[in-house]
Amino acid sequence: MIFVSLVIVLHVVVIYRVIFQIKIINLGYSGNNMAQMMDIIEQIKAVHPQKLFIMAGTNDLAHLNMTQMESRWNNLFDVISDSVPDTKIFVQSVLPVSHSREGSHASNTKIAEANNVLKKIAAERNLVYIDLYSRMIHDGVLSDELTIDGIHLKPAAYDIWANAITQYINE
Repeated sequence: MIFVSLVIVLHVVVIYRVIFQIKIINLGYSGNNMAQMMDIIEQIKAVHPQKLFIMAGTNDLAHLNMTQMESRWNNLFDVISDSVPDTKIFVQSVLPVSHSREGSHASNTKIAEANNVLKKIAAERNLVYIDLYSRMIHDGVLSDELTIDGIHLKPAAYDIWANAITQYINE
C-alpha cells in the first residue's frame, strides 16, 4: 500500500513505517497554504496512492473568510479527485492552536467553524472526515502539553493523531 500525507506528521510516519511496514510518502511542507498545495498535485499523480490523508487550511484561516475557505477546499478536492480518481481520500480537521497563537493565527472558535464547513464538504463528496480537533483541544485551546510553540506538535500529540488514523490506515 502507498500512503501519501499532505501534512507534516514525521512522528506518525515513523510509527507506521516501522510498525505496519507501510510505504509512506509525506508531501507536507511547513507553512504551506492551500494554493501551494496545488503545486504538488503532479507528485501525487506520479505515485498513484491508494490512500491520501489531507490536512489543509491551518495557514489560510487567519486571512480568509469561510466562503473563501470553502471555495479553496472545494477547488483542492476537485483537483485531487480528478488527478487520482481511484485514491481514497481522508480529510483531517484543522488542529486547534494555543491561546498565545490565537492572535497571530485563527482563533479556535474560527477553527471550529471551519471544521464544520470542512466536515460538510467531506460528507457531500463522500470523503472520510477525521476529527483530530476534538482529540487535541482541552479547555478551549491546544494545551501546552501537546505543542512546542502553540501550533507545532510534541510527540504526545502525534501519538493522539496516530491513534486517530490507525483504523483508516488498516482498512
